[in-house]
Parts: sequence; C-alpha cells; structure tokens
Amino acid sequence: MNSLQKGSILTLLKTDEMSNNYTNNYWFSYKDYLDPADDFTDFCCECLEGKHEYIALIENLINKDKTAKIFVQVYGLDNKDKVITADTLIIFSKLSLVEIKQIFNELKLRT
Repeated sequence: MNSLQKGSILTLLKTDEMSNNYTNNYWFSYKDYLDPADDFTDFCCECLEGKHEYIALIENLINKDKTAKIFVQVYGLDNKDKVITADTLIIFSKLSLVEIKQIFNELKLRT
C-alpha cells in the first residue's frame, strides 16, 4: 500500500470512528492490500509472511479466471492506528461459487 493510500484510509477510518459510523465499506485491490512487505495491513490476523498463502490462493483463482477482480474490504484500525485490518475478500469472477470455494478450501487442506 503506498503512502497516499495509507493517508487516505487512515483519515476515513478515523473519521468513521469519531462519528461512530461503522457502515462505510472501503475496498483495496488485493495486490495493494496484501503486499507481504507491508506491515501496515493485516488480513485474517496475518501480517507480513502470513499473507503469502492468501496471495497464492488468489493467484490460483486468477489463473483459472483471467478476468477475475479481487478486492479486500477494510473495516478498522488496530494497535493504536498502526495497522488496518480486514478479513473479507470481494470476488468478481466467472467461476461458479463451487469452483471458488474449492480453490479457497485448499488453504484448509494444507493446514
């Protein structure tokens, strides 16, 4: 995530928090959000190297559907505004839900 994106999302999330408005949704491209070198983002309680497994699953999906678009939905701040958190992927794909579930269930099979 670049510095402009970081500044923008921090402003939005802090504004939401001050006004007790937790209904807004903010989406980032998975490539920007799941950058394994960026310790500013957390996905499903995974920072840094933990993001690699999710990136691999997403890339498997994209290999099967080259037109797929995947976003991460950000929902909050953690650790005194040092990390933004998310645990939801928004997936637009031509694949069926069954096929998408099979791809993402690979993570469960590995653990």
